[in-house]
Amino acid sequence: MIILRVHITFSNNYNCKSSPPSFDLQFDGNTWMTVNTSSTYSYYHEVICGPKGDEISICVARTSLDQIPFISTLEIREFEPSMYEMDDKEDVLLKRSRTAFGATDWVR
Repeated sequence: MIILRVHITFSNNYNCKSSPPSFDLQFDGNTWMTVNTSSTYSYYHEVICGPKGDEISICVARTSLDQIPFISTLEIREFEPSMYEMDDKEDVLLKRSRTAFGATDWVR
C-alpha cells in the first residue's frame, strides 16, 4: 500500500499570464482528480491505494492548451497493507478532509 500526496501552491504569474491553471492528476493511467487552482489558496490532495505492480506512474495532465500544469511537492510513502483494510488493489481511499480532534500540535 502507498499514500500519494500532492501539494500545489500557485506562484504569482508563473506563466506570464497571471492565471492559475486547471489540470488533471493521473495515477497509473487513470484520472485521479481535476485540480482547479486559485491565486489565494494552497491545495493538498492525497490518495491511498495498492499499486498494480512494482512501478507507478504519475502524470500532471494539461486540460487546456493555454495553461501549464505544475505541482509544488510530490510525496510517496509505502506502508504496511494491514494499516487499511481493502478488498483488492482496485480500491482507493481519497482524502476529503483531515481533522485532528483534540490535538495541540501537528500529528504525523
